[in-house]
Amino acid sequence: MKRFFAMFIDVTILVVFFYFYTIPFTIPSNGFGLYFFQFSWVLLYLAYNFTADYFYNGISIGKKIAGLKEESYKPEKRMLYCITHGLFRLIFFIILPITIIYYIISKGKIPYDKLYEK
Repeated sequence: MKRFFAMFIDVTILVVFFYFYTIPFTIPSNGFGLYFFQFSWVLLYLAYNFTADYFYNGISIGKKIAGLKEESYKPEKRMLYCITHGLFRLIFFIILPITIIYYIISKGKIPYDKLYEK
């Protein structure tokens, strides 16, 4: 459950940051403005995850608060890990109910954990 708590903290931080960043802008409800807003959110989410993975060994602010350990991966695959890990986190965040069910059934594993096993 610590992983979901950490993810909740990370998403909350991003939402607050994104909210204050977009206050000066009026979000148009037409197609382009809405897509631009959503695209900006995805870029922020991916940049946050990449920064945590690349510069802080996988320790985001949420993981630090939740007391989770550093990610360990092979140094030669560091860039690949940092890029794909953020994408997988985004995908499984979008389908969060399915991810939660999988997490409970598999006793604390997230679907992409097998990809990064040592």
